[in-house]
Amino acid sequence: MGDSASPDSGEPHVQESFARELSLFAKQLRDLRLDRGNPSLRDIARRAEQVQVLRPLPLGTLSDVFNGKRLPRLELLLTLVRTLLAFDEDGRPCQALTPRSAELDVWRSRWRALEALRTAARVASPPPDPPAPDLSGADATPHVPDTDATPTDPAASDAQDAASLLHAARTEAAGIREVAGARADQLIAEAQAERDQAATELARLRGRVAEELATAREEAQRERERAVADAARIREQARAQAAAPGSGPDDQAGAEDVESSPGPRDRSGDDVVIPLEIALEEAAFGVTKDVEVDTAVACDRCGSQVPPARKCDVCRGRGEVSGITRSLLGQVMESRTCARCRGLGTVLPEPCPQCAGEGRVRSRRTRTVRLPAGIDSGTRIQLVGEGAAGAGGGPPGNVYLEIHVRPHEIFERRGDDLHCTITIPMTAAALGTMIPLETLDGAAEVAIRPGTQYGRTIPFPERGVTHLNGDGRGDLVVHVEVTVAAGLDSVQEDLLRRLARARGEEHPTGELTPGAQGFFSRLKDAFNGHQPM
Repeated sequence: MGDSASPDSGEPHVQESFARELSLFAKQLRDLRLDRGNPSLRDIARRAEQVQVLRPLPLGTLSDVFNGKRLPRLELLLTLVRTLLAFDEDGRPCQALTPRSAELDVWRSRWRALEALRTAARVASPPPDPPAPDLSGADATPHVPDTDATPTDPAASDAQDAASLLHAARTEAAGIREVAGARADQLIAEAQAERDQAATELARLRGRVAEELATAREEAQRERERAVADAARIREQARAQAAAPGSGPDDQAGAEDVESSPGPRDRSGDDVVIPLEIALEEAAFGVTKDVEVDTAVACDRCGSQVPPARKCDVCRGRGEVSGITRSLLGQVMESRTCARCRGLGTVLPEPCPQCAGEGRVRSRRTRTVRLPAGIDSGTRIQLVGEGAAGAGGGPPGNVYLEIHVRPHEIFERRGDDLHCTITIPMTAAALGTMIPLETLDGAAEVAIRPGTQYGRTIPFPERGVTHLNGDGRGDLVVHVEVTVAAGLDSVQEDLLRRLARARGEEHPTGELTPGAQGFFSRLKDAFNGHQPM
């Protein structure tokens, strides 16, 4: 009786151990979830799809796992751990990081220990009792138990194995926690050292800023003292002038009210730069252009005749006013433009209602300009006196037309010469032909002589751009490029082979020549004594 009850007594022990360890395992998962801001099950499933895990996480399975109702498969457990690590401490999705292998090994060890306990619990569970034999028959023989059989206890053996695995997992986890703690202590020490260094640097910067602030305050104090001294001197001078004989109020008013016109209001007008784009043909032969100029012109109502001006009673004719302002550095003397006279020192008692006393108004006008032949991009044409009218009847400025020549679709200008390129087939280069060419002077023909080589130039004298401020014109230079036939059919290829045999060029060896040198290379060789210039 005692031996037969041994398996039954081991079964509850193994199952209770498995249930207890599964509950502890679920609590560890819940702690990891809390560390990551306690995201909802839907957020975990949605985040698992965003980090591209191998398979989705069902909500029902997640609920059972967190509540300790089931042990998930190892693949689902690792997927869940990776997904939780993709949340920050506030439960918001963050950049998915690759978890450390040691952290995953801890969860693998825990799962293997629980899997061993679950296997032991399954083995310890007894199979269902077989149906009782029918002893009603006459020939039935009652079953006699074998008293010599030795009872076995597989549940106890599996429980010992599971306990060993669980102990090993806990030992490994403790070692990992110890290593992690040491690394954390090291990082904390490094952070403390960096914080101390930053505090030292901050203290040094604060000291330097305090020194500079003290220096600025001393300088401001000296400026304030000088300003106060200047103000006192000016008041003393004003009192002395007021006390002098013949300097009464009426005499001063008569001397200061009216001043000569224009005085400081007479200013020169501004220059105006107008960009003007022309074609290559217009630059080569010259052209007449209508240019629209938008500048200030003399007022047609007052005729730029500024009435007599009166000295400004705010700034006393200086054009600026001074004042003492308070700031963090103390009292500072500031000078600014007088708002009444706008820095002129005088005001007009009755200004012109059209130009407000400026003597000029804005206007747009058209001027006809003759551009000489031979001008190029960057050339400036000066129109004297066509710029903005001066204020208060001052002299006007000038207008400068800045020329820009549009690129031509065929010709390229180099100085006063024009260059173009003609591409011909190798048959035309070998046999010669006439190529039509439309020049600036009209239609012409380019004579391709038999045997023309690639890169040959054919000049056309006096077909280029007219020389600026001179006689004659530049040349038109045609560059010849020869194309080699490609994509030959059998007939054409046979004809070329026959031509090569006829000319003895079936196996050409080529002609080797030294590479061409530029001017600076030849100059360097001449200085080194290698070869003459």
